[in-house]
Amino acid sequence: MLFYKRQQKMLSVHLLVPVLNSLALGLGNRFL
Repeated sequence: MLFYKRQQKMLSVHLLVPVLNSLALGLGNRFL
């Protein structure tokens, strides 16, 4: 159960990273 929860957390992190990257790129382009 603990292993499953850890895997789920890793998955959510992997899904969040590209979203944060795209947001950072969008903000950078807006300010530049």
